[in-house]
Amino acid sequence: MGVRRKRHRSTVLRLVADSLKINIDWAGIALERITNMSLNDYMQKHIFEPLGLKNISMFPNADMKAQLARMHHVWKDGKTEERDHIYRRPLRAATDEQKKAIFNSGGAGCFAKPSEYVQILTCFLNGGVHPKTNKRILKEETVDEMFKNTIPQFPDFARQGGDPAAKSDLANPAPEFYPQEGNPPQGWGLTFFLTIAPGATGRGENTAWWAGLANLFWWCDRQKGVVGMIASQILPFGNMQVLGQWFACEKAVYDGLAEGDGKDMPLRVN
Repeated sequence: MGVRRKRHRSTVLRLVADSLKINIDWAGIALERITNMSLNDYMQKHIFEPLGLKNISMFPNADMKAQLARMHHVWKDGKTEERDHIYRRPLRAATDEQKKAIFNSGGAGCFAKPSEYVQILTCFLNGGVHPKTNKRILKEETVDEMFKNTIPQFPDFARQGGDPAAKSDLANPAPEFYPQEGNPPQGWGLTFFLTIAPGATGRGENTAWWAGLANLFWWCDRQKGVVGMIASQILPFGNMQVLGQWFACEKAVYDGLAEGDGKDMPLRVN
């Protein structure tokens, strides 16, 4: 889904591993100790509420649970079936005491509607300001810092794969994260992958993207003013059908913009 498309009803999905998991977990722990707040409470107060987002939480409310997409598994024989949820405890926690006993994972803790998750990404397009509410959640210099390549000495860091996955029921092996013709240098910002060269789908230079374990993929293109997301609840990670749909969806967004001659480009909010 691209943020320029017409709004429609969205299902609540589990956003597993939507950042570099362990590092962001530690950052969340540090934030909790500094603020004396749980990570979920902090994000509700300083991110979700200012942006008017009602359907993002580490502990889904009854309405969110009623719209929860079921987790599915594609087995090696090609059969697809519903399976138990891999993050069940937050769904079962009913009391404050039960919730306090659950780790607030900064790297993989939230359930959300994709249509609301991308609202956070739009802040990256606008220097840290949400284009609808005019609320600032990040300083502009912080956003710029996030998009700087922190590992220029490792341009092929994401092309070292191919080994069997540690848990084959959760992830498929992959020789590289994001194939690009000619193998141009790739990088890593503070919390996401950077495709430094323009992409075949139409994405611009220095586009950020990352993924969730249940085959959810988002991207943020500051050069062309585009954010988007395609989201499933399918295991294992690296499902070729979902990956194909991601690339097709992304290309369709850019093709649509080209046909419209840029008339739908969002205004920058300062």
